[in-house]
Amino acid sequence: MAGTTRGQVSEQVGGHGDMACLGTGERDIPGNQEWAQKMTKNLQMGCGHMKDEEFLRAFEERRLQPGTFHHADHLRLAWLCVNHYGERVAENYLLEGIRTMAQKAGAPEKFLYTTTVAWTRLVAEAIRNDSVACSFEGWIERHPGLLDRQLLLKHYSKERLDSAEARGGWLEPDLLPFSCAKTSTGST
Repeated sequence: MAGTTRGQVSEQVGGHGDMACLGTGERDIPGNQEWAQKMTKNLQMGCGHMKDEEFLRAFEERRLQPGTFHHADHLRLAWLCVNHYGERVAENYLLEGIRTMAQKAGAPEKFLYTTTVAWTRLVAEAIRNDSVACSFEGWIERHPGLLDRQLLLKHYSKERLDSAEARGGWLEPDLLPFSCAKTSTGST
């Protein structure tokens, strides 16, 4: 969904527009399951069928399958954690959980410290800059730029992001500081 503009996510999933930010999970609203299914399919969310609390609990209990945990699932998890725990606690929580998930899958090299923290900070910044309380689906509709998996390359050179130092610890962006992320995430 790289290059998606605000409003296009809604159009792509059935045009529910303003219904997106109802303050509750769209999955919980009777008659809205079809909309949530279309959103999940378009976002390529392997865990989209789970309600928020169920998804968070499955992550906490390390029951999520890495093969079904896609980019939009990472964003949703970061969104839930930042909203539940605050940014700093969410960072540590996600670092520990995603590292464990990668180790459990036999692929510890897939864990990327800087990448995990950077995405968490971008999500947290988008949350701070958006006064509308909504579900993940409504929120991501308002911040479609976060769906661009290449977004971190606006902030980091590929060499820096792929470095051993970035895999094992935090590195500050070398191209665009996160304080400028508002325009990068598609928020208005």
